[in-house]
Amino acid sequence: MSIWELDYSLFQQLFANEYSLKILSLIFQKSNALCAADVSKLLDIHISTAKKYLDLLAENNFLKSEKYLQKPGKPTYYSLLVDRINISLELSRLAKTMDVPPITENIPNPQIRENTNLPSRVQFLLDKKDMITKISVKVQTKAKKTIAHKIILNETESQFLKYLPHPTMQPEHFLDICRKAGISDYYSIKEVYLFAEKLAKYELIHFSKSIKEHNGAKYE
Repeated sequence: MSIWELDYSLFQQLFANEYSLKILSLIFQKSNALCAADVSKLLDIHISTAKKYLDLLAENNFLKSEKYLQKPGKPTYYSLLVDRINISLELSRLAKTMDVPPITENIPNPQIRENTNLPSRVQFLLDKKDMITKISVKVQTKAKKTIAHKIILNETESQFLKYLPHPTMQPEHFLDICRKAGISDYYSIKEVYLFAEKLAKYELIHFSKSIKEHNGAKYE
């Protein structure tokens, strides 16, 4: 019994297809080594497809490959190394190796700051470190009733608000605020941008421009 640790791209190559598991199961059922031509005929797939996934599984130690020099064409035969495969998915490793879109091309970068005239209709709940953890916003319905909407913030959103410019300050680009707040990975930035849009919907922050320039901010 063996354990394989895979990164995101490799896991996709090996198992985000309809062939790898069929090939492993087929070789297990036949209980003997098979070549690409055998697999192609038994699974009704093109021989080049069979060869591609047989080699990929062999390269990553899911199969053992052996070239038969005495047979015509010197074919390679593939057999199982083990009949039980444990795949270790370390999520911290997968997250680091996951393909994500470029931040500056896929997330808007408007200039924003806190809106004016907030105190009368907005309440902020702070923790012991003076970080905002909840916002209560009074809004008027079409029936002229005033109701309070509560917004619960996570740690990333609280950190973002800490660096959001106040109404008397010059607006700053969204990505620059994220950089100052130490928010750097794609999905956290996207999450915060959706949060900023929600605040803009309640008129808590003001978007002065809708542009996608990164304004010099760099993200790895």
